[in-house]
Amino acid sequence: MIEFFNNAENFVLLFIRLILGATMVYYGSFKIKDPKKNSKNFKKMGFKPKIIWGTLIMGVEFFGGIFIILGIFPRIFATLFAIQMITGTFWKIKTDKKFTDYSYDILLFIICATIIWFGSGFLTIIDLF
Repeated sequence: MIEFFNNAENFVLLFIRLILGATMVYYGSFKIKDPKKNSKNFKKMGFKPKIIWGTLIMGVEFFGGIFIILGIFPRIFATLFAIQMITGTFWKIKTDKKFTDYSYDILLFIICATIIWFGSGFLTIIDLF
């Protein structure tokens, strides 16, 4: 029983990693299904050039999410996603959005920070080698 509690933090980190990865894949899947619409959305938000920002965010969310789930460079992809979340938060504050519009971004940023600082738990692809 004590052995389980010695490894409890790895289970928590694994759970956090899987939730973050699934969330990223979920939101990235909408962008990957319709890249033109995604690009137009970035233009509406004022991000230029729209094609570069749309493609970059689409890749970070969808493919980064898959990599995080599998445990392939989770700290790197959590860092990229954290940058995206903090950028989104500041953009929403700048455009006078309500707190409820960017509180989710802050929560995802904190989840990313947890993986960056404490690692990703066990069951990663890198553990297999």
